Amino acid sequence: MITCFVQTGVKFIVTNPDKYTMISGFKVPGNGSFMKFVEEVTSVKGEVAGKPNPFIIECIINKLKLDKAECLMIGDNIETDITFGKRAGISTLCVLTGVSTEAMVI
Repeated sequence: MITCFVQTGVKFIVTNPDKYTMISGFKVPGNGSFMKFVEEVTSVKGEVAGKPNPFIIECIINKLKLDKAECLMIGDNIETDITFGKRAGISTLCVLTGVSTEAMVI
């Protein structure tokens, strides 16, 4: 049994909306699946603070004084990882090790 509490008036912050992840070649529920579950049960909309919201990349780039032209976002999910980099204005590289397939990337 899963118990879920989101206090009235408190923001529901989510790290990422990944629907699933791959473990040993099998799809398993990702953070986004649990986000949808909590949203449905509590009627509170989750706010994505991590990928694909570029806020975190912007914080890192500003804190470390990096040049966006020298940054690269590497990920296996075009919906979150690659969108994350594109929204932040940095180069992206999709690796075919998990969620996204070559056909999805093309």
